[in-house]
Amino acid sequence: NARDTIFGVEQTEETAQQSTRDGIDTNLPRRAPGRQETAQPKKSAARAPARYRESTDMFGGGGPPGPSGDPLRPMNNMPTYRRGRRRYRPGDGDARGLSAFCNVLFVLAFLAVPPVLFVGSEVARRSSHVALRDALESDIGPLSSGSRVGDFVHVVSTDIDAISSDREMEVEVPGALTMRRDSEYCQWQEVRRRECRKCVRTVRASDGTEREEEYDCDCVDRYDYVKSWRGRRINSMLFDQPAAHHNPQRDPMPSAALPARTATVRSESAPDASLSPEMLSSGVRGATWRTVNFVPGGVPPTPSFWTRWIPDRTRYEPTSALSETPHAPAARMHNFVYVGQGGYFFSPHQSGTAETLLKLFGQYLEGSIMDWQFGDLMPSCVAGDVRFRYRVQDPAAVSVLGEVTHRTSALGGDVVALAPRTMPNGRSLGLVHEGRRSVRTMIEAEDNDAARAALPFRLLLLPWAAAFVRILGALAGRDVGSASAPARCALIGALCLGVAGAAWTALWGAAVAEAAFALVAAAALAAAFGGRVPRSEVPPGPNAARCMIGRWANAPPEWRVEESYGGKEGMADPGSKGKDL
Repeated sequence: NARDTIFGVEQTEETAQQSTRDGIDTNLPRRAPGRQETAQPKKSAARAPARYRESTDMFGGGGPPGPSGDPLRPMNNMPTYRRGRRRYRPGDGDARGLSAFCNVLFVLAFLAVPPVLFVGSEVARRSSHVALRDALESDIGPLSSGSRVGDFVHVVSTDIDAISSDREMEVEVPGALTMRRDSEYCQWQEVRRRECRKCVRTVRASDGTEREEEYDCDCVDRYDYVKSWRGRRINSMLFDQPAAHHNPQRDPMPSAALPARTATVRSESAPDASLSPEMLSSGVRGATWRTVNFVPGGVPPTPSFWTRWIPDRTRYEPTSALSETPHAPAARMHNFVYVGQGGYFFSPHQSGTAETLLKLFGQYLEGSIMDWQFGDLMPSCVAGDVRFRYRVQDPAAVSVLGEVTHRTSALGGDVVALAPRTMPNGRSLGLVHEGRRSVRTMIEAEDNDAARAALPFRLLLLPWAAAFVRILGALAGRDVGSASAPARCALIGALCLGVAGAAWTALWGAAVAEAAFALVAAAALAAAFGGRVPRSEVPPGPNAARCMIGRWANAPPEWRVEESYGGKEGMADPGSKGKDL
């Protein structure tokens, strides 16, 4: 059969004839549910330039044509692996110079950031709870013909008229309340593996006492590189071989949320309600995100034997909906074309002369210009390629809670505009949920979501407390690391409960049962197990804590000199000084 390729998607003449016999016009976009449309002239593929109507095969032959008329590279999904260098580092494996400084900053950030994030999440949790409580106590009524501007109303609708669009690509999806553009980037990822021997050395304190400590020595670093599609860009400047595995940082079409610009919900005995984009900025709670795939006629392909048992939630749209895509800004400026393979739009990276020369010069300097490997022959993507596809939420029924901002009268009836309401604490509240939901059910669901959003930050306190309790022990002259496992767990739990109880008391008040219980439990655990921690062999104080942070950061001994080791002998055998363990 003769093949008529529409922007990289094949459609056989037999399929087109069958669609015509079945009364399906593949050139007309799918009508949104519940929306009346007037007859429009049929769009013809002749509007697109001739270069888009040439017969091409998107899986071979050089790929779909680009805006310049030249065939573009096909989009490949196969990952590529390359083996990097092995670096032998004799002597100690301590971090020095800028590396040690960055390690110390990282340790300090780990000790300071988690409690700040925890407090911030609890503040957001309380703000959301207060706003939802005020909304539940306010006068909320169903949307009716008597609703006035400023009323807080609730409406349930199964008649939804919406269009989500992406102006950068001239793509419209009727019936979708929200749409997301998910971008992916072809990037190299460096994998570093370090193998070291264990040695013993003598460290000296300020008062002249000595102690032997174990450290890493004679390390071997192995570097490997994997190139594949990723959801973020990776900076390759700090790679061991940055020129041979260069990652261009182009991002012409970043990921974005695209709520419907025009969305109207209808219900019986009530005026039409127009939803503002702010109402849909957080999406539709409970609605499934469906990937959009453009296929000939919008007819789903026949599933294979292995996939027919898996529910297909993909939304299929006709390729005729892409008639304006060749003229879109992203297509003209960045060579984006629709290639299918799961609904992807693809833009190949084209290296300029200056970029190519700089890469060759960098490869010459790092010694990789003649490093040819089998992975270079694999048909994978090129670093710098960008692709994206769309996902939409198009529920059959929605429940809306919002404020009437204005009301207009039209020939077909009254239309009210709904937008989020600003609550007394300054938080905006506008809810759109999937299905038929009551006001109380919607508010309780939002409150549960806010509580679940705070849970990861509460769990983050556990690893933070495991490290910070040892810092507190060093300040008090106690060696928490040498304590028994029950004692360490009790102290970690006491610190977590103490921080959480203090934050909850400050935000909710001491009358809250959870806050009081957390404080009492923290005090009880600290009193019961605090005396079971052995004393440290170094004097207590800020210097002991500073030296502990230095050891965690793998800083050299001269960066972390203790005041004294108390005359105690080291843990290692004195005869093994400097020898391999």
